[in-house]
Amino acid sequence: MNFTDKERKKAKNNRDITDIWPFDTIHMVIPNSCVSPSDTFARQIELADKLTPLHPIKDRDDASRFDIELDHFVYKIRKSAIGPVESKYFPKPVQEMATSEEREEQELYTEFFLTKAVYQYALFDGLPLGDVYDKCLGNYRIFSVLLDLKINFANLSAYVYELLGAEYLVINSPQALEPRMELQFYANACVMTCRAIWDKLLGVIVLVELGIDAYGNFISSSSRKKYIRKHIEKLQSDTVKKENLEEFLAVIEKLDNTFRTQEAHGSGGNVRNAAFSDGSLSSTILLEIIGHYNYLHEYLDNYWHDVSFLNEKINFINSCNGIKKED
Repeated sequence: MNFTDKERKKAKNNRDITDIWPFDTIHMVIPNSCVSPSDTFARQIELADKLTPLHPIKDRDDASRFDIELDHFVYKIRKSAIGPVESKYFPKPVQEMATSEEREEQELYTEFFLTKAVYQYALFDGLPLGDVYDKCLGNYRIFSVLLDLKINFANLSAYVYELLGAEYLVINSPQALEPRMELQFYANACVMTCRAIWDKLLGVIVLVELGIDAYGNFISSSSRKKYIRKHIEKLQSDTVKKENLEEFLAVIEKLDNTFRTQEAHGSGGNVRNAAFSDGSLSSTILLEIIGHYNYLHEYLDNYWHDVSFLNEKINFINSCNGIKKED
């Protein structure tokens, strides 16, 4: 739905949250539901649509600017989440309340996590959006698939920093409950986002190697892991080996078995138990979550920093040009 500048300006002048967020959002999911009827629902949705912020990416420069904005977003989260903080747990910054020995130990601990144990998003070169936009030949549908992967990886990076921030609180106040709630919250967010990224990454591989029609089949498949296993021979190429795909599936399986299945489909398991135990991120199984993040970071950084290989992917190029693959 397109709106004129005048319509947008008029909508922005009316900022009543009950108009922007209708009470009967159930109807957004089940339009004919009788659970919460409302005579004003259609008007409220129209206003909400008008207020939806748009960030159209029209060219390479727009894509590159969006990349910079993602960097700023993750850096802002990192800066606010990690380091000495003032809170009800710490009336003063740690530097003022700790001895020199304690302060040195804390600095070494933070330095270890930030430079050794965790790959830094500030040094991430994967999926440069300007180059990606060029390779998509102006096809926004194709571009949006890779854009979504980049956005979600930035989100995961931000969650990882929040997880480290929660760890910082836990080790400084091990008996307090709220820091452990934060540890559980961000650990769970990391797991779910990491798992979602794997589906998006495998989808990108299908798109690049087999084309947009195969990508649609992958997205609609009941089990995307089974889809990859079934088509693993067709998916392998000079840029993604069969052993790479098999390793990806093994990593996903471990992520599912160790964390995701319990949290998403069970009654909670390793994330909950570890977060509310006597340990912290660095002394429990939760540290594996950082390993899963680092694995994705290293792969995307090493294999997707230079996307010139897309010039050789005929199915990808045909998809960008709107050419259907013949049966």
